[in-house]
Order: sequence, then C-alpha cells, then structure tokens
Amino acid sequence: MNAPTFDDVFAVMAVASLGESARVALPEALDTDDPATKLAVALNVLLDDLAHRTAELAASEARYRALFEDSPMPAWVFDAATLALLEVNAATVAHYGYERDELLGMTVLDLASPDHRPALLEELARPLPPKHASTARQRRKDGSIIQVELTRHAILHEGRNAWFVTAVDITERVRADEARVLAESRFGRLLEAGLFGVVVRTLDGEVVELNETMAQMLGYSRDELLSGAVPWSSLTPEQWRERDAQAVTTLETEGVLKLHEKAYLRKDGTSVPVLIGAAPLGGPSGEMIGFVLDITERKRAEAAVELLLRQSERDKLFSALLDAAPDALVIVDEAGCIELVNAQTEVLFGYPRAELLGQPVQRLVPERFRTSDPLRNAGVFSAPRSPAEGRLEVSGRRKDGTELPIEITLSPLETEHGLLVSSAIRDITERRRTEAALELVNRELESFSYSVAHDLRAPLRGMNGFAQVLVDRYADRLDSAGLDYLQEILLNARKMGALIDALLGLSRVTRTELKRESVDLSAKCGRVIAQLAAQEPHRQVAVEIEEGLSERVDPNLARALFENLVGNAWKFTSNVKHAKISFGCCTRNGGRAFFVRDNGAGFDMAYAAHLFGAFQRLHRTSEFEGTGIGLATVQRIVHRHGGRVWAEGVVDGGATFYFTFAGGTKGET
Repeated sequence: MNAPTFDDVFAVMAVASLGESARVALPEALDTDDPATKLAVALNVLLDDLAHRTAELAASEARYRALFEDSPMPAWVFDAATLALLEVNAATVAHYGYERDELLGMTVLDLASPDHRPALLEELARPLPPKHASTARQRRKDGSIIQVELTRHAILHEGRNAWFVTAVDITERVRADEARVLAESRFGRLLEAGLFGVVVRTLDGEVVELNETMAQMLGYSRDELLSGAVPWSSLTPEQWRERDAQAVTTLETEGVLKLHEKAYLRKDGTSVPVLIGAAPLGGPSGEMIGFVLDITERKRAEAAVELLLRQSERDKLFSALLDAAPDALVIVDEAGCIELVNAQTEVLFGYPRAELLGQPVQRLVPERFRTSDPLRNAGVFSAPRSPAEGRLEVSGRRKDGTELPIEITLSPLETEHGLLVSSAIRDITERRRTEAALELVNRELESFSYSVAHDLRAPLRGMNGFAQVLVDRYADRLDSAGLDYLQEILLNARKMGALIDALLGLSRVTRTELKRESVDLSAKCGRVIAQLAAQEPHRQVAVEIEEGLSERVDPNLARALFENLVGNAWKFTSNVKHAKISFGCCTRNGGRAFFVRDNGAGFDMAYAAHLFGAFQRLHRTSEFEGTGIGLATVQRIVHRHGGRVWAEGVVDGGATFYFTFAGGTKGET
C-alpha cells in the first residue's frame, strides 16, 4: 500500500463535495418534463459544482502547505531514488545557511558531513519502514558540523516516492551527554582512587561488584565477598538490619536516594561506622549501587567537627551526581529554600550558584505564580510521593527577567536531618512550539472536515430524493439499463451518507467535552454485541466478555469506541464458520491494557501503521463494506483519554486491538 498524501485525501473529499451553487442551479435545471433530460442536466450541474468545489479544496491545501513553510523546525522533501532535495522550508534555509535555490540543487548527501555520508548511503539503501527516526552528522554552509535527530515519513510527491524529513538540532544535547560521560569517567577514577568504598548488589543481597577500598574496609578480600561465601546480610549488625530493610524497600518502590549512617561488621568482629548512599541502577535483577564512606575518624572527633565533615562529604556526593545530570536540578528543604543546584541550573536560569543558595525556590518562577505557590502545593513537602505525582508545567523566570516554559519533576529525598525535595527542571520551549503547530493543524483539519460534511448533506438529499422520484414515478418509462443506473445512484448516495455520518462522528469525538465517570466496560461491550446480534439473528458468534472491567472514562465515547472495535470484529468474522469475539484485560509493560480480539480476516502487520488513519482500508470494499473512518475515531477517543491504541494481526488469522486509558500500559510489547 502506497503512503497517503494530502492530494489523496483532498481528492476523496473533492469527489464527495457539492456546494451552494448546486442547490441554486438544480431547481432551474430540472424545469423540464423529460426525465432523461432532467437527469442529464442535473448531473451536469452537479459536475460543474464539483469542479468549483475542487478549486476551493486546492486553496485549502495551500493553507496546509503554508504550515510547512512557516514551521520553526527545519523540514524538507527528497526523492527516494535520486536523493535530490525537492522542497525545503524557511527554517531549513535559516538553519543551514544556504539559499533556497542552492538547496534545491543539492542532495541529502550534500547536507551530510563527509564522514557520515557512507553510513547515510548504506541506511537509505536498506528497506526502511514508512516512518522512522535516526541521528546524523550534518554540515552547514559555513562548514560547522552539527548533530541532528531526523524523523522521516514516506510520502508520494508528484507521483514519485519521496521522504518528508523534519530535523531537530541536538548538538548541544550531544555535547552535554559527552560531558556527562567524561564526568562519570572521572568520577569512576576518583572512586577507584580509594576515597570511599563502592558496592553493586541486587535487592536480594547478591554482590555483583565492589572496589578494593570496600573490601579493605570490611577486612575481607574481594574474592571472598564476590564468591558469596560471606552473606552480605551478615555484615550488618542486628540493630541496623530493620533500618537497612526499610531503606531497600524505599529505594525499590520510590527510587529515592538514601543517605544514612550505619555500621558494618569486619572480618575480625569489630564494627566500622560508615556513611552510605544508594541509588538504583535498574536491570531485571534490580541492581543498586552503594557509596560507602568509612567515618571512623570523624566519629572520634568533636560533635561540631563531625557535623561539618558529614555535611562536606554529603555536598561532594550530591554535587558529583547533580552536575552529571542533563537537566537543571534544584534541591530544596522542607521550607522551600534552595539547598543545592547543579551547573545546568546556572546555565538555564542565568544565576551564579552563590545567588541561589539559601533563597526561596519561588525566585525561579514569575511573580504571578508565587501567590498560588504551585511548588509548595504539589504536596511532596509534607508527605513523600512518587515522582510522577509531583510533575507540573509552569513558567520559569531567568535572572534577566525573560520567561520560558519549564517542566518540573519533584522527588522527595528522606534524610535523617529532614525531608529534602529534588526538582528536575527541563526547558520545554521547543516542545510547546511543536505542540502549538500541531494543534493549529488539527483544529483546521477538524473544522474543514466538519464544514465539508455538513455542506454535503443538502445536495446529497436532493440527489437521492430526485433519483427516488424517478424510480417511483417514471420507472415504466425507463428501460432496465436506466433503472440500473438509478439504483446505482441511490446505492452510492447511501454510501456517501454513511461516510458523511462517519466524518461528523469523527469530528464530534474531538469537539465533545470530556466527562469522566466510572464506566462498566464489560457491560458496554455486551450491549453493543447484543445490538449487533439483534440486527443479524441468523449469525452464530461465540462471545467471551471478561466481567467486572471498569474505568473512569467518558461513557458516550466509550460506547463509540466499542461500536467501532466490536463492529469491526463482527464484520470481519462474517466469512468465518466458527466466529469468535472476545473482550478482556491484560498486562503490558507493567500497566493494564484492554483488548478486543476476533478470529476473522486479520491483516498483514506490515501495514499496521496505516490502520488508524482516516480513509485507510486494508480490505477491498467488495469484501467488507465500510467508510475507513472507524479506527481513526477509536484512536481519537483513546488519545483524548491520555491512552494508546495499537493492533496485532495475522492474515486470515484474526486481529487483536489493544487500548489503554490514562495510567495504563507504558508501551507496546
């Protein structure tokens, strides 16, 4: 199946469009007693109007192409065979420094850095999916090299295969990652230099790795500890084991960095006091890394010196971890005063570190946000919560007074000296611009679809009515061929009416206000199947519905979702001898997903990416009737609830459609 283009969509809409001129001209055209003349003249008037509407649609397409030119993101189209650049937007001209005519005389290889061209040629020579992303090194006209993240979409451009490409400059991000890797390397060498012990182990106590400093601290050899001959839990004195278990549980469930003092038992039976910090490393076995500092000497010092030394070591550990992070990180105390910031905070907000320490965190947001104080109202200052519950979007304020949109993720840090809160801050300026551009496109497309569908109703009723009048009143004056033509007009009018209803339904999904309430999804599915069975009582379909499945969703949209998904399953099992339809719930990547499954016609997974586009059909109309709008409607319903939808299928082996709502599955498996 070839990739769809704007031209494809507008062609379908143009054929279906009849406007006001037809409604005015039709009564005059039909002022004759001859039925054949009346029909011919009416069709000519409608065809003339169709040409007029096609011109209007071409003007609408020009508006959407203007969005390509005005996009802040560099974008271009290149020929899949010759690699020649066919179209570029203004952002591409500005970002790469070439004139538009220069770019249109180049290929995508000319934009690549010399060292990246062989890899690019190899990539483009391989079969690629219709949509894919990759990274590349490119060269501007001034010779500077940049790193970009490319997203390619396969399209048809003037009848030939082409790629539509958008580019995001990630040069600074790559440099930051390289700086982070370098910092981690230096940090690793610092650890092996023997300043503190390091141990990597699983949550069930198996030691995976440790450094020589850790082994010497405990009086064992590394081989003794790595072999498992000495159980790790036996190294913790009895009085510390309950607190150790609580720390491990908190680390596993909340991903909280724990800093606390404890003691280890040495091989000779003596106790060594330590300061230990732990952080999760992930992986299937739940590995974590512990940083262990022998504080024996500090314990022997006076209380004031001990406190000062502990604070100094804590600051070193936090600073090393924070400065390696790609986002701005701000740590505040329970009163909301800044305790620690990293280098990215200085870059993002323009403040030297010394001007932020000890200041209220509200200094980083505009004055209008300080009254409502969203950072304090997030709740994490009064009770520990997960990072996802403490995520919010606000405006940030730089030192020079300029504002920027930011996303803040709040994570609590429990310490023996009180609750701290770590705030990860990310600049989302580019994301907001992209979202705004996409929102504008979606609003215009929805408005266009809605108005076209409404404009089609009146002329369609007229055409259908006049054709029916000819059948009812003048059938005896027409031969069999004429009657067949009229029946074909009526049939296609009914199909067009169904398409209009589907388009209006798709538009209503987006326009309708979302009203969530607890909905029994099992009952919803059952009612839809009962309605389908009543319409076709001769069909025998085995139905399995898992009972008691409910979710907080909009009840009307939930019904529309099942009408489309279950309706598809009912339709595509019509040629199966022992048809079966199931609705149930399963787990995907740690989250709950619902599914509708059938054993019908199925589909080729190579075309799965096209399933949810409007007017996309993987089966001929002669096999299974339909408008091509149903799955697009399903996708919009799911997206409005903050969820995802995807499908799996086998040709002649059935299909399964999975969907989630907000808080459901985290991704496909």
